[in-house]
Amino acid sequence: MIDIDSFILPGVRGQAWEEVMPPVFDMDKCSLCGNCVEDCPGYILAMEEKGPQVAYPDECWHCGNCRISCPVGCISYEFPITMLV
Repeated sequence: MIDIDSFILPGVRGQAWEEVMPPVFDMDKCSLCGNCVEDCPGYILAMEEKGPQVAYPDECWHCGNCRISCPVGCISYEFPITMLV
């Protein structure tokens, strides 16, 4: 049996794996092409009047498909410090 505690940094239990980190869109750069919405394997993005929006942030897998498919580089992720240490 695998001990999940061996994979979690001390002091981070209940934080790092449960934090919501949906993609962040720089709407000044966005060309409204919709590639990110089409390429999202989790179907968490939706195209709204003002551009792509995260419809289901808790369901994001952080796979990066949306960021990779963006031709203008307007998508980023803001990871909490607890995931970076």
